[in-house]
Amino acid sequence: MDKTRRRLLQGAVAAGGAATFAAGYAEPLEKMAAGLSGSAGEKPKHPIFGNAPAPEYRVDLDTGELTPNPDQRMAFTVCYGCTTKSRQSAAFASGLTTRPAKFCA
Repeated sequence: MDKTRRRLLQGAVAAGGAATFAAGYAEPLEKMAAGLSGSAGEKPKHPIFGNAPAPEYRVDLDTGELTPNPDQRMAFTVCYGCTTKSRQSAAFASGLTTRPAKFCA
């Protein structure tokens, strides 16, 4: 095969790949281009922290007192009573303790 023909085919394949990429990513690329101005066209709530949620607590620097944010909710993702219950029930059944523990559930 002639070298010029090979280069032409390689160029055509590269151009086709680039065109396919551009067509597939047209919408995300538009959003990225709009985001270069700072916020993709929408003004953030705060100039520094953007649209981040408010902190869960505020600390008074003078007294060290924590003030919870009423708009935030702190919650555990695991109920530790269930894992403790199985261990303590096994200890009670095996005679390692004389009374079972009380649990939340």
